[in-house]
Amino acid sequence: MFYDMHVHSKFSTDSTLDMESAVKRAIDLGLSGIAFTDHLDVDFTDYEDEFHYDFNEYFALIESLKEKYSKSIDIISAVEIGLQPHVIDETSDLIKGFTFDYVIGSTHLIKRRDPYCGNYFRPEDKKVPAYTLYLEELYNNLKLYDNFTFNTMGHVDYIVRYANFEDSTFYYKDFSSLLDELFKYIISKEMSFEINTSTYLKQPLDKKLLIRYKELGGELITLGSDAHSEDRIAKNFKMYADIIKDCGFNYIHHYKNGTAIPEKL
Repeated sequence: MFYDMHVHSKFSTDSTLDMESAVKRAIDLGLSGIAFTDHLDVDFTDYEDEFHYDFNEYFALIESLKEKYSKSIDIISAVEIGLQPHVIDETSDLIKGFTFDYVIGSTHLIKRRDPYCGNYFRPEDKKVPAYTLYLEELYNNLKLYDNFTFNTMGHVDYIVRYANFEDSTFYYKDFSSLLDELFKYIISKEMSFEINTSTYLKQPLDKKLLIRYKELGGELITLGSDAHSEDRIAKNFKMYADIIKDCGFNYIHHYKNGTAIPEKL
C-alpha cells in the first residue's frame, strides 16, 4: 500500500540511481507508488549551479516509465525545491511552465552553511542553539516562498543527520514554541508533515512531534525514504507507519496532480 514520496534519481546531482531500476525495486518491494523528487537547489554552496536538471528530459522519462509500468506501480512526477532567501525569483523562473504531481519545499543550507559538507557544525556548538538556527531558517524560508505551492515541508529534522552530539535526537520539548508556529503555518497552507525515514537511520523520531502536529489540527502525513540508492527505497516504512498510527493518525497520504490522496493505515 505504501508510496515512497521522496526518492532521488540520477537527475539529482548527488544521486546515481537509475530511475527504471528504482521503479523495478519499488515493484519488488510491493510499493503502490514512487515519487521522483529530484533536486532543484539554485546557487548551492560548494556545487555552484549543478543542482539543476533538464525538466523536459525528466518528464519524457517519467511518461515513458508510466506507460511501461502502468499495470504494476504508480509513478509520481515531483521536485524537491531547495529554499534560500536570495534565489526565489530564479527558482520561480526555472519551474515556470512545468506541472508536477508533488512539490517538496526543503531547507538544506543554513545561512549558506551546509551541514552535509561539514561546514555548519563546529566543535563548540551546543545542540539546542544549532538546531534552533536551522528551524528559524526553515520557518523564514517557507514564509518567504509564500507564493509557491508546496505540498509538503521537507524533513523538519534534517539537521539531525549530520549532527555529532552524544544525543542528536530532535526533541519537541526543546523547540516547542518555534515548532508550534511552524506546524500552524504548514497546517494553514495545507502542507503535509513528511516522515523522512532517512533522518531516523541515525536517531529515533520523537513521537511528540507527530502528536503535537495532530493536536494543532494537522492531518496530512507523507512517508519518504529520501533514497539515493536502491537499498534505501521504502527503508523502515512499516515501522514508521506503525508509529504514525500509534500517534493517532488513521491515514498517510500520497499526491497526484497536487491533490492529497489518503491511504488507510
